[in-house]
Amino acid sequence: MRLFIGIFFSLILALPTMASEEKYSESDLLDRPLMERYILDELKALRQDYQSLEKRMITEITDRELTVADKSLNYANVTVTYFFYIIAGCLCRMAISARV
Repeated sequence: MRLFIGIFFSLILALPTMASEEKYSESDLLDRPLMERYILDELKALRQDYQSLEKRMITEITDRELTVADKSLNYANVTVTYFFYIIAGCLCRMAISARV
């Protein structure tokens, strides 16, 4: 019997706290579950868009760095090749003029 009375009084005391919902904001619009879900979905979409943008930017920057490295390596290769052509041309000219 005491158990039933204890349960009864605990239920009576718990009813006001169960009935009152906690307000999350001053506006009634933000307290509706559908609006909260919409806001959470929008935040998730924004986060995913930002991550895809960051991934694309990193890929683009890496591609540009590789392009610059390729161009500089090509420039160095061409410069060294032309330098050896000039040296070979000068040596041939010296060899031809030494025979005469």
